[in-house]
Amino acid sequence: MPLLVPVLAAFGFAHGYDGAARLVFVVFGAAVVLDLLCPRPATVSPVAASAGAADGAAVTAAITTTPTRPWWLWLWLPTQAALLAAAVHAVGLPGVDIVQVLQDALAVGLIGGMLAAPAAHELLHARSRFERGMAELLLVLLGASAFGVEHVGGHHRHVATARDNATARAGESVYAFYCRAVFSGWRSACRIEARRLRRFGHRVAGPGHRVLRGWVLTFALGAGAAAWAGWRGALFVAVQCAVAVLCIETINYVQHYGLLRTRLADGHHRRAGARDAWNAEPPVGNSLLLNLGHHSRHHMESTVPFQRLAMEAGMPMLPTGLLGMCLLALLPPLWFGVMDPRVRAWQQAENAEKPCSHSISRRNG
Repeated sequence: MPLLVPVLAAFGFAHGYDGAARLVFVVFGAAVVLDLLCPRPATVSPVAASAGAADGAAVTAAITTTPTRPWWLWLWLPTQAALLAAAVHAVGLPGVDIVQVLQDALAVGLIGGMLAAPAAHELLHARSRFERGMAELLLVLLGASAFGVEHVGGHHRHVATARDNATARAGESVYAFYCRAVFSGWRSACRIEARRLRRFGHRVAGPGHRVLRGWVLTFALGAGAAAWAGWRGALFVAVQCAVAVLCIETINYVQHYGLLRTRLADGHHRRAGARDAWNAEPPVGNSLLLNLGHHSRHHMESTVPFQRLAMEAGMPMLPTGLLGMCLLALLPPLWFGVMDPRVRAWQQAENAEKPCSHSISRRNG
């Protein structure tokens, strides 16, 4: 269970164990290796996507009646809060230098962006206002309040189009993507919130603005850490938030790299389907990331709990798990060498059906 990682890390920080951060790095490294050792899934040809789409209705019908989300998702909020408290306590101890602060912030940020964020993502799509409220608070701890608004109100609406902040252009490095996606995502989230508040007759710059409210609470978190552990506490919170946000964006980059929907005769994009996200089958990474590897189905059925997301023929597949691909994305030449041929194959399949499709873009950065 992914919750064990922050629990063990919090226990280590609370008891002054110097290796708590290294334990986190070992867990993630082991997951990457185990995903690589797992048998690779059979590659689905882009040409087979049309045949696979015929099975989509049956898969959708099979998962429409779904159980509730597991109760332990609710534990992520108190667990992540306890982890932050233990880590701030640890960096405030006498003799802790800036290298240790940065190491601990990196470890906690990895847990936040790679493990807590998928839990928040799952709760964001819940029907219960209580669970969505828990997701909002969990994202406050990660400094990612804008993600909660933009993901549902922007990304799911515009996925796999040029309008989507979270869809990486083919040939765009992850570093160029960071510069574009983070700031445009913040701007989009604020616009979405402003429209929502005006629609209900509320003041835009007020406590009802979920993005501004989240940023204020995150700032308060940093101020509290500074009061507890001085400049080291403030630095820790700032760095762990930055790492968590960049982890979230790295996952977005990997899941949507280069895949664009075609335009129909009426000028609208076709409905998001099996072809519009990269998927991964390796079980270790998927168990840690709450089946984020089954991402096409999530965009087709966003309210379906993660444990019921199904794979089907016609879905673009990554060569290994999400964690390994996130590491590969940090090395753009290797990433382009692995992924660009796959992107071209899927785009050619799209173009064969709709000639007005976008073509692979020019590499930038």
